[in-house]
Amino acid sequence: MKTQTITIIGLDRIGASIGLAIKKSPLDVTIIGHDPNDEKGQEALKMVQAIDKFERNLVNAARKADILIITAQSADIQNILQVIGTEVQPHTLVLDLSSLKRLGLNWAKLHMQQGHYVGAVPVLAADYLADGRSQTSSATPDLFQNSAFCIMPSPKAEPQAVETAVNFGILLGALPYFVDPDEYDGLMQ
Repeated sequence: MKTQTITIIGLDRIGASIGLAIKKSPLDVTIIGHDPNDEKGQEALKMVQAIDKFERNLVNAARKADILIITAQSADIQNILQVIGTEVQPHTLVLDLSSLKRLGLNWAKLHMQQGHYVGAVPVLAADYLADGRSQTSSATPDLFQNSAFCIMPSPKAEPQAVETAVNFGILLGALPYFVDPDEYDGLMQ
């Protein structure tokens, strides 16, 4: 299936930078953004131009996605997966970029009844690692250039979905790197 719509949930620096990287790529897709903060959504749409459409309703944003990227905080992942778990299309790749991977995998197992969950962490490019900015306005299309894209797929994710996650990391300019979720969480702690 050809990707036509990519939805980004969470429009801070990471989410908006992903949108800018997609727009810079040869992909011909519609980018939908969702954020509980309307100001961030409007900033990502109008000022930064990282998305094509801002969708206030989480379920509507998730239903349309061929690839759904979640950049929310770990504390919000369970609620998001609970709300969208039955709403995503059967073929949808759900990329969870939150910081704790085992929790995300457990919640996906509990709540995701459709779609393919892959935990991932894009590492910032060296030039941006220590600048501390997180605002939408600080988004840049090269935020992940020449860095790592850590991938931790659900055991239920189909190989084609995992391959799409790998290719997505490459699209961001990063080198895909598979890591065990428990090992990753241990390193983060």
